[in-house]
Amino acid sequence: LFIRAGLASGPVVAGVVGQAMPRWCLFGDTVNFASRMESTSVKMRIQCSSLTCRLLRDAPNKTFEMEERREGKSIGVEVKGKGRQNTFWVNSASKRVPFTEEDNFSSSTNDEEDGYRKTVEEASKL
Repeated sequence: LFIRAGLASGPVVAGVVGQAMPRWCLFGDTVNFASRMESTSVKMRIQCSSLTCRLLRDAPNKTFEMEERREGKSIGVEVKGKGRQNTFWVNSASKRVPFTEEDNFSSSTNDEEDGYRKTVEEASKL
């Protein structure tokens, strides 16, 4: 058994459609784009849009390994109604290891490292 998957991020509209056999449905360009990501993917791979790639890279609790999709000299894929789109393969996901006090940023010796340490300390308080 082989699957392929496609991910896209953006606005959608959702609602229940039908009376005899109601169904929950999603509508919108994002849904169509995700479908195109799936249909142009290859077996056992997850293909995502560039926006989804950025969102996954910024995920607070996971680290995603992403790879730009290339076929020869071509980058991305041709998507019906959108033209050539830069897309990415999701290769892996792992739990993000948070910074701790034990990371010991206080041993820095220059101003640039001290500024970085202060930024990390301030972010950890949020």
